[in-house]
Amino acid sequence: MSEIPLPERVPLHLFLLYNGYELINMSLKEMERSVWIPLKKTFDDGSKEKIMVHIKKQENKNIYLYYNMNDDADRGNIINYSKNRNLNLKELTGLILDFEKNGENFKNIKIAKPSQSTNVSKEYQSLKPCDIYNNPLFERRLLYAKNILEYQSQIKEDDYGNVCIPNYCLRQITEDKKIIGLCGFTKRLNIPIIKDADGNLREKPLKSIQRGNKGFEILKPSLEIKQLVVTESIIDSLSYLQFFSLNPKETMLVSTSGNFSIEKFKESFDFMFEKHIKRDIEVHIATDNDKKGKEFLKELENYFFQKTSKIPTIYIPFTKDMNDDLKLKYYTKIDFLNQKNINTFLAESLHNYSNTKIISNKNRILEKIRKIDKIIDLPQEFKNSFVKRQNSSFKIK
Repeated sequence: MSEIPLPERVPLHLFLLYNGYELINMSLKEMERSVWIPLKKTFDDGSKEKIMVHIKKQENKNIYLYYNMNDDADRGNIINYSKNRNLNLKELTGLILDFEKNGENFKNIKIAKPSQSTNVSKEYQSLKPCDIYNNPLFERRLLYAKNILEYQSQIKEDDYGNVCIPNYCLRQITEDKKIIGLCGFTKRLNIPIIKDADGNLREKPLKSIQRGNKGFEILKPSLEIKQLVVTESIIDSLSYLQFFSLNPKETMLVSTSGNFSIEKFKESFDFMFEKHIKRDIEVHIATDNDKKGKEFLKELENYFFQKTSKIPTIYIPFTKDMNDDLKLKYYTKIDFLNQKNINTFLAESLHNYSNTKIISNKNRILEKIRKIDKIIDLPQEFKNSFVKRQNSSFKIK
């Protein structure tokens, strides 16, 4: 048996995350850079606990200590923490060895036990059903309620109207039993967070918050699954469904949630092909139009060809992603998006703007061009021509 490391050497914040705690106003990336890490947990009886972990940096190895923010006597290392809570020492010993084996890289350590998944599942089920007809997220994304209706029972929203999508992971229930179970959910924020916990502006606004573990966002149809749509975001999956008029009642939507690990994808989908998906399924893939997306697309294409013996239907977005393609199609009424068709549309818009004397018609054309300009960079020559024909000081941007 391996020698147990000194208690103060065990990454205590990882141990707490493993046991159902969550970070307070801090992301995992921010946690990596911090020496003070606040965490909290709500227990089944409704009681709450806030713990502050302090990482003391040393030359050879870090020291991890904690204190309870509500109890000055509750402090020390992982042994003190466990004794104060009557945790099983044998189980604790195994965890310590596991942490020592994996080192201090939290990415190599699973930070959710089945009990945490259960709590996340209860939290998710307690949320109210999403009002798909009036939710601002779906309105902004130009997603029609009639296409979302099939999945409505699986989509929730919180008290602020943020859309919550379930995440599923492959979970080991017993030694010989696995399931694809709910392991978390993603909140898509109606109002992005532009500042961090210290009040500083973020490099990019925070548009979503993860509860529990990040897995695959999945929306399942009520009938037999005949089509499978795979994208990097569930919004893109819904956009693909609408863009190509697929039948929601027989289409399963899957989002990789920005995860580009083909091994993790294979592990989960090997199980799904074994238990839930027939091999004659029609697969559609539409990753983002960037370097990572295109690389992942090739891996997905090869995987599904091996599983189904059929080449998947591949769609490379004309814009940066599937939802922007859907919006561009909505504004231009172009079914097949390419540069030639876009140029024709712009020329017709310029002609119509120049030849109408009705102000309201001019304003409608102008507003549509403004919206399109937010999706794709319009040619400067077109912008210059458009501005010359304007009767006011309007600018396209």
